[in-house]
Amino acid sequence: MPAGNGTVGALMYGQIRNDRILLNHDRLYYPKPKAEIVDVADLLPALPDKRPAGRVTGIACRGQITVDMAWDTEKGSFCATLASKSDQSVLIRLPSETEDVTFAPDAAAAPSTEHGPGYWNVTLDKGEPLRISI
Repeated sequence: MPAGNGTVGALMYGQIRNDRILLNHDRLYYPKPKAEIVDVADLLPALPDKRPAGRVTGIACRGQITVDMAWDTEKGSFCATLASKSDQSVLIRLPSETEDVTFAPDAAAAPSTEHGPGYWNVTLDKGEPLRISI
């Protein structure tokens, strides 16, 4: 069942025990050469009150980026893995109150001083996952 308004689009499909939601937002990514930083991928902007812990896998984003995320608000932990099918740079936003962020590989990310707290310039290499832990 597709839905959208020109800015946000979603497609829900699957089976009762194996639902899939494909979500796309025009601010997640716009393909440009690797040297340029592009729109923002906002990771975990808000958590539902009824899901203090959980995980999602296989989120397909524009630019052939796949995201897996897991969180536990009681433990204060969050981790995400981004994988790309091409070399590219993206700007991601993590919750601004996060201070202890770890990227693996470490050289793949740098804080974005021009955008403010919580923004990171991230380089994704084809086939090499980037892990983010808070």
